[in-house]
Amino acid sequence: EEVLNSDKKDFILNKGRYKATILMSGLIKKTKNELAMVVGSLSGEVSDHTIYLKEIEKAIRRGVKISILFLQEPNRNSLLLAELLKYKNWGKDIKFYRGNGNTNRQILEYFPKYELPVHFAVFDDDKVRVEISPNDYVGFGVINDKEYATGISKFYKEKLISHSTEIFR
Repeated sequence: EEVLNSDKKDFILNKGRYKATILMSGLIKKTKNELAMVVGSLSGEVSDHTIYLKEIEKAIRRGVKISILFLQEPNRNSLLLAELLKYKNWGKDIKFYRGNGNTNRQILEYFPKYELPVHFAVFDDDKVRVEISPNDYVGFGVINDKEYATGISKFYKEKLISHSTEIFR
């Protein structure tokens, strides 16, 4: 929490489901305008945790725009997906996309040091969390780095979303 409340650039490593949940929830809590995510299926291991769901709900109520790109078929049993769909049906700015056959290749080109799958989230163009080993919940967060986060946000919007199919319209 101390790192998330700081105004200086920082880098946070995390490993494990609980730490991933805490970091993601903290980053969502700090989000004011926009959240963009690349996920597997929303398995629920992190995203269905109570603190995560509460922070997403608060973010939506603050007017945060949410965009999620699925690399796999969405998990229809996900509590987070159900919550997001409910708010989308109520007119909130929430969009869902399904990646295509080139999505993973494009992600590997952008993150050449890592192996698939790579999941990531961008928060307000100044915070990022990249999960380089989703099965082990190994990832890192970059805080207050506009250049790094803006680059990833631009990649998400211009290379991934622009070539993906919107779902759950």
